[in-house]
Amino acid sequence: MSHVIGLAHVGIAVRSLEESIPVWVRAFGFRHTDTIQFDSMKLRIAFLRAGDSEMELLEPTAADSPVGRFLSKPRRRESTICRFTSRTSRRRWRRRKPRGWS
Repeated sequence: MSHVIGLAHVGIAVRSLEESIPVWVRAFGFRHTDTIQFDSMKLRIAFLRAGDSEMELLEPTAADSPVGRFLSKPRRRESTICRFTSRTSRRRWRRRKPRGWS
């Protein structure tokens, strides 16, 4: 039996929230619900929702941030990161997850 029972959200690294949000809203019907500044990760995060699905667009606020470094590599335009809903308890997940994952 799989430990995964659903998908909590999907995160996509983008260069610009101002350019990306309208695309996801117009083309795919997502609703933009909020944008926050996450200073410790050097990110701006836009939250988009469609039905039960949530998407996060991740814009680096500094070139030396993890997302900024990733996007600076050749041919890296955007990347998807997802988080699964799991039967595994949070305590077990914290022991298993690689450093830097939330």
